[in-house]
Amino acid sequence: MKKKLIEKKKVKQSYVHEEKLPTGVYFYQGSYVANWWETNQKKQFKVPFKISEYGIARAKNLAIISRLIRSSSIPDINLILTQMENDHNLSDMDYTAISELAYKYIENMAKKE
Repeated sequence: MKKKLIEKKKVKQSYVHEEKLPTGVYFYQGSYVANWWETNQKKQFKVPFKISEYGIARAKNLAIISRLIRSSSIPDINLILTQMENDHNLSDMDYTAISELAYKYIENMAKKE
């Protein structure tokens, strides 16, 4: 009985470690977390996106975008991702392509302001 429990834990952990995530994005206790350090403010930011709230793919994409633009404003990040999802099929993209696409949307938003 104990052996099966240990095997299950190993399988669960290995799945998470096999996933290739960009620098500053990691999986922790049911959430994808965007993590960065602001040297000007001497402050570390950790922005969690719960899988139970957003779903796996959306939580991961939100964390990638949050880290990319270094923003902890969930409404802003949600807006960018929603616009991207409306225009493109993100399920076929890897995180590098999603990051590049997010940059374009962020630049367009900055021009509009």
